[in-house]
Amino acid sequence: MVTNMFIILPLQLERVKMSSLFELLKSDLKQAILKQDSTKKNILRVVLAECGRLGLGLSNSNVHDADIQKIIMKSIQNNLEVMSIAPSEELEKENEILKSYVPKIPTQQEYKDLLNTEEVRNLILAEFSEGLAMKQVASYLKSKDIPMDGKIVKSIIAEIRNQ
Repeated sequence: MVTNMFIILPLQLERVKMSSLFELLKSDLKQAILKQDSTKKNILRVVLAECGRLGLGLSNSNVHDADIQKIIMKSIQNNLEVMSIAPSEELEKENEILKSYVPKIPTQQEYKDLLNTEEVRNLILAEFSEGLAMKQVASYLKSKDIPMDGKIVKSIIAEIRNQ
């Protein structure tokens, strides 16, 4: 009697490290589809499509939260530019949804309070140019996990350097 024997070999598949934000977006998209929330569904599809366009989430790349947050911030900025020309409730809803996935950006006063410490003032004043000072401040803010709004930070650096 002959029996067919199948040998099952364990496959060594390289696991791609998916970010928690990427997984959260995919999960929230599924929930939005089930709840028939068209606004949330549409904007999450846009963000995930942009991730795919940039190669994030493919089998040969790692996905980092910071990369996805940049995409989300760019979408928010694009919506704000469009709303400055033609106000839209739909875009406001989209921005509220998108803002829930990124850390809160400090206000100008909060940035002033952060950057007016002795340590940061010394970093800014020690550099030859504003560009190098921006680089130092960017790394300082990154070490504190604080998102940076370049325009606001640049104006504060100019104020500190001109004092």
